Amino acid sequence: MGTAPIGYLDIACHAGVWGWVDIARLSPGGAQVEVMVNGELAGLAACTLYRGDLDALHINEGMCGFELRLNLPLDRPVTLTARVVETGEELQQSPAHLQPLIQGSLDDLHEETRQWLERRFGIEGLRDGIYTAHQPIYGFRKGYSEENWAHRYLITWHILELLARLKFETFLDAGGAEGYKAAIVQEYFSGTKVMSVDLSGEACKRAHQIYGIPTQPVDLHKLPFRDGEFDVVLASETIEHVVDYRTVVTELLRVARKAVIITVPHEEMSQVAVTHRNLEIHGHIHAFDCQSFDYLASPNVSVTAYPILSKTRRTQVAGLIMEGTPEHLARVTPGRLAWFAQHPILAKLVFNRYVSAHFLQEDRAMIEKYPRDGYEGVVAVLVKDPTVWRDMPSRRVRLSSVMGFSVPYHYPKFDSA
Repeated sequence: MGTAPIGYLDIACHAGVWGWVDIARLSPGGAQVEVMVNGELAGLAACTLYRGDLDALHINEGMCGFELRLNLPLDRPVTLTARVVETGEELQQSPAHLQPLIQGSLDDLHEETRQWLERRFGIEGLRDGIYTAHQPIYGFRKGYSEENWAHRYLITWHILELLARLKFETFLDAGGAEGYKAAIVQEYFSGTKVMSVDLSGEACKRAHQIYGIPTQPVDLHKLPFRDGEFDVVLASETIEHVVDYRTVVTELLRVARKAVIITVPHEEMSQVAVTHRNLEIHGHIHAFDCQSFDYLASPNVSVTAYPILSKTRRTQVAGLIMEGTPEHLARVTPGRLAWFAQHPILAKLVFNRYVSAHFLQEDRAMIEKYPRDGYEGVVAVLVKDPTVWRDMPSRRVRLSSVMGFSVPYHYPKFDSA
């Protein structure tokens, strides 16, 4: 009877790999997996992940997970191999032969995405004649915006807290949709000249109509701005969608004089693999963690990245109750806050924006206190000019105040042609 495999490659896609190794068969400190892409070393992955998947898959004790995020070009075939460094044994399901995800050119995917965005931010984005916003622009629980308000408010709050520690006079939001973040930056940092750009011309029209801020449609892969034209450049929840995120980040750094701020989701590799398999238009086609931007570190650029959006039960439940819909309340798991899920009217009264903010603003503290629970987002700060940092924040940013930033309902008019 043959020896059982030392491990296996569970997921392999252009975004990266994920699998399990029997560390009980290795010496202490020997649990590393070498990942090769088309015969060349792509990186080493440490086996440090202990997850509920182990029980679900009936894997024996001693197995430990590994993950390596790669974000390979989507238009090329790839062969991925994985082996345990200590023993040289190749994992089961390795090698994995991946075919190009895109039928046609990357330009075709880029154009298809642009057309999808034009529809989304155009007439298909109307409900009851009101523009359905990407961000909660109409205010706390005012509706007519995409769901997951807790994450959207928290991301904006983390960005504003970071900006309060920077010295800047000009600001660009790259991938700014209807202009929400550029507008709130202008509100919070008086005198700042802001601009919002997006691939979608319709999104830019909404930004100008709703907030009156300067905007224009652009391709983030080739920004039409001078080197160092803006003190600070933001790309929030954007580069996970673009065709070539490294080219985009290079462009962001080029047009930034002092610093670039990036926020991205931190998702399970399996989620991104599903997006790849289905090739979802405007889906998350890249996978990021707190190490994803380390490649940019140099004498000219310092890189700092940290996790946000805690996956602790306390934070998650507070977000679901804050959202307040029957669908969200049904997802509340048993615990001290679960009672509110059975009393939706009272939940909305108690979990007003001030109480919701009280729970949600513990986000970073919860990540530090319960690191094993994980996180769902990353903030990366790429600094070109170290004098950008302030000794003290320029202002205090209250999450409850961010949640109160709003505009009246927007009723856009479209040409009949």
